Amino acid sequence: MLKPPEELILPVILIIIILGGAFLFFSFSKKKIEEAITEKRKVIEKGPDIYQIIAVELEKDEIDKGLWTQAEEQSNGNPDKVKSIYIKLRRKQLIKDA
Repeated sequence: MLKPPEELILPVILIIIILGGAFLFFSFSKKKIEEAITEKRKVIEKGPDIYQIIAVELEKDEIDKGLWTQAEEQSNGNPDKVKSIYIKLRRKQLIKDA
């Protein structure tokens, strides 16, 4: 048996509110994802600038000690490789943080 229209108003309003909230949530999330991708593309396009940042940091001896230690580990004891591995790790970190 069908319910009278006044009993259907509340469930219909709740459904509309839920669907509207879901729509807003997903459109907001999509916008944030698109913004993050755009920022990462900007950083990637400015590749040489990233290396300039790293070069200045190295000149000023402002290294990330945790990354340097990780580079030492990845060099398998070869001190000649530590700096180049550090640069690769730092570049990835800068791109990730952008």
